[in-house]
Amino acid sequence: MNKLMTALSASVFLCLSSFSPLWADGWGNTTWGMDIPQVEMATKSKVTFNEKQNSHKLQDDISIGQYNFSVSLKFTNGKLDKVTLAAYESGKDYDVYSFLLDELKKKYGPPSVGPTEKRDRFSIMNDAEWVTKETVIKLNNFFMSLSGKTYKGTTVDYSPRQSASSGNL
Repeated sequence: MNKLMTALSASVFLCLSSFSPLWADGWGNTTWGMDIPQVEMATKSKVTFNEKQNSHKLQDDISIGQYNFSVSLKFTNGKLDKVTLAAYESGKDYDVYSFLLDELKKKYGPPSVGPTEKRDRFSIMNDAEWVTKETVIKLNNFFMSLSGKTYKGTTVDYSPRQSASSGNL
């Protein structure tokens, strides 16, 4: 009976110690639901407000492999709800997409959705999506030509499976 109680206690302890609440995942060293000071501490970078885009961003850009990214942050009800990495490698957008696709596959396995390519007269869009226990990761690459202007880029969006706007963080 004593061995049974010890085994049961050990099982309960292991289950409780491995329990991960909803907000226990995020991007980098952040977790969903952090406020701005907590994000600054976790990322060791100042968070600034970008009035033009009505969003927050890390003051310091990051590098992944040979590519550089700006980091935008969305806070809903004062809590971290989304992180977007945007590459700014001129003329190398598809190379960045291919590199990130390979890196994300190494880290998370095959995508839950995609990769897919959509084409029409004005645009080419490539995307893939991974869904983890707490996070949705969307990789996007786009090229559009509208009214003589060209728009292109590669982004990675990280967001919780449940949003802070729903009050569930």
